[in-house]
Amino acid sequence: METRALNVCQSGPLPEHVEDLEEDKTPIRIGKIEYEQGDQLFMTQILPEPTAEDLCATSTISQKLAEGAC
Repeated sequence: METRALNVCQSGPLPEHVEDLEEDKTPIRIGKIEYEQGDQLFMTQILPEPTAEDLCATSTISQKLAEGAC
């Protein structure tokens, strides 16, 4: 269900903020979750684990000396 919500959020343009002229306190139900007016949703994107190439990882001289001492 979370993946579906994320896909819906990413599928279209960003929503614009619109002030409500009338307060509608009717809760909105999406799946098993019920949202009320004023609730805020925060979505994040899960990224894959970075690899050494992504991080441009290298070792320092002291790390190389410590490896050589073993």
